[in-house]
Amino acid sequence: MRIAKYWASESTTARDPKGETYFLKRWGHSNLSLPEARRQAARKLRQAVEKITTAGVLQQQYDQDYAGSQHREELIEEILDQEGNLIGAITRNRYGALVLNTARLLIADVDNQSPGLLARLKALFSSKRTRRSAALNRIVQFQQAHPGYDLRIYETHSGFRVMIVNQAFDPTDGATRAVFEALHCDPLYIKLCHAQDSFR
Repeated sequence: MRIAKYWASESTTARDPKGETYFLKRWGHSNLSLPEARRQAARKLRQAVEKITTAGVLQQQYDQDYAGSQHREELIEEILDQEGNLIGAITRNRYGALVLNTARLLIADVDNQSPGLLARLKALFSSKRTRRSAALNRIVQFQQAHPGYDLRIYETHSGFRVMIVNQAFDPTDGATRAVFEALHCDPLYIKLCHAQDSFR
């Protein structure tokens, strides 16, 4: 699991070669200390300033702390096994909700709308009830095809969370990818699991 204990931000303004001013903010994280998180934030900020002032281009980036490396959330509680290894954590997301992060309990995020352009177009002409039924039907078909898996299914605002509770999974393993693909799991959620080496 990659859950950071400490987060810090650094910000500044920078001008590109044309004289246009940008406000820049970067976050750093650490499991050692807050000063270490600040040093990482300062290093990221220096790199961003250099790109702006020399090339005049700052690549638009989806928040890498979400989908690329670490997820910036307040750490509420660590869950350790009998040997003292981190196997789970409770964090607080930006909406204030508590989130369970686990190292081995497979949790799949199944949206009522399947990923992909064709699915989005179909969704324009179908009701929320129809999309919910289709998502639930995929889960039922998955269970029928894998009777050895013991599932727990929870409905969410946009779909379902599916847990396999009788078998441990590695978030980056091929077996996990196969489950995610069969359930048409949310692509951003898949990226997050892989980057954080955990399920949410």
